[in-house]
This record gives sequence, C-alpha cells and structure tokens, in this order.
Amino acid sequence: SESYSRTIETLGLIGTAPAKIRVHYDDYRLHEVKEDKPPDDDASLVGKTYVLDATDGTVTVHGDDGKEVAAGEADTLRRLHADLGQDDPLVVALGDRPIPVGKAVPLREALFLPLAGLGSSGEFKDGTVTLVEVRAVNGRPAAVFDWSAEMKTDQDNGLAITWRLKGRAVVAVAPAETLSTTMTGALDASGHKMKDGARVDMIGAGTVKNDRTITAL
Repeated sequence: SESYSRTIETLGLIGTAPAKIRVHYDDYRLHEVKEDKPPDDDASLVGKTYVLDATDGTVTVHGDDGKEVAAGEADTLRRLHADLGQDDPLVVALGDRPIPVGKAVPLREALFLPLAGLGSSGEFKDGTVTLVEVRAVNGRPAAVFDWSAEMKTDQDNGLAITWRLKGRAVVAVAPAETLSTTMTGALDASGHKMKDGARVDMIGAGTVKNDRTITAL
C-alpha cells in the first residue's frame, strides 16, 4: 500500500505540461511485503521539499536547497512523478473522437491504462467506458466517465492474477485536465511453484484501490 498528500508548485512548462516543479510531501507512507523478505516501511519523503526538473528530457532531483538527494529517495520521486514534462495521459488517450453521453462503448487499452493507473504491465482483456454526464466542478465544465475492465498478470512467483476493475474519472473540458480518478477491484490468484523439490499449489484473493485527486490552489 502506498499513500501520499503533496503540494506542487509549477516552475516551468513544456507546452502546457508541467516540466519543472517544487513539491512538498505533507505525508507519505509505503508498506510493501514480498516473499522471503522483511516488510518494507518507508516514510522518507514526509515533511520534505524537492525540486524536480524534466525540461531536458530526463528527470533531475534536488532538495529545495539545491543539495543532492539520497539515491533511494530520488528513485521514489522519479517513479511518483514519471509523467513530469508529459501531456496529461488520460486527456491524450481520450483524443478527439466523439463520445456519446450515457452510452457504454468498448474500452480501448490505450484509455484503460491511464484510467486504472497501473502502468503497462499485464494483459488487457476487455472493458467498457461510459460518459455519464458533463457537470460543473469548481466552476469548470467537466466530463464524468465510469468504466469497468478485466486484466491478467503473471507474477515472478508463479501466480497468475485476474484483475476485475472499475472506476470513475473526472476530466475538466476547457482546458482539458484530469481532476480525479478512482479505481477499485477484486483480484483472484492461482498458480504453483517448486520448493524444496515439491510442488506447491497457490490460490488467493485480494483487493486493489487507487484514488487520485488534484486540487488547484
């Protein structure tokens, strides 16, 4: 599980995309458990301010005072800000094709990835997306999309996982910008591996949740 609350000040743009930012992490918590390894609990970003710059195509990370940042923190920040200097991926995936209000249409993989926020790993199966309505959000017209999809992944530990996901995205219309995304899902896992010369059958289930909200100050 990973959660954070952060405040971002834009210092530079490439086109309309933020490319240089000052970010302060009001809160950050990462808890990760892997097989045969001790749990990883990380709160290293809490209360710290960083400057990230992607104007030259690669993301550089420094403290607000200009000093170097520990390698582990820098790697985490690059992952959390992987879209720095790039156009809004959900807006790009929506494109300029017309979408009827109130009608479920097939979900394309290119649109599924930014909606789910899970990256490019996994095998997308199918899904649908519906433009539910266009309404005012903080005084701006915004489109509300509901979606559902199924995906499968193969893990290094021999598990095959089926992801049954659904979510909602709110996208401002003018200018186009993702305001919030929510995703929840159920996971079914099965597989086997060899351990100490014996076959071990594995089965399990779980849940996933991913919420993201942008508040303009």
